[in-house]
Amino acid sequence: MSKTVTHKGILVRINPDKNTIEHSRNKGTSWIVRCSLTNKGTAISLTDLGEELMLETTNGIYISESEGVTWTIKKRL
Repeated sequence: MSKTVTHKGILVRINPDKNTIEHSRNKGTSWIVRCSLTNKGTAISLTDLGEELMLETTNGIYISESEGVTWTIKKRL
């Protein structure tokens, strides 16, 4: 299970210190917050599904169709 993936040519990662999803367009030199996961539980893993991203948290499984900006719950844990 990964905490950093390449999605549509952009690096996307979980920042466990801030519990956020971040992205980098410069191969990881700098990172920009895409989404806070405050209401979604603690992030566990991130998976690139091609057109979507899948995020596993302590609260459930989420899917993003917006490169990690917004997330929709698919399964509560």
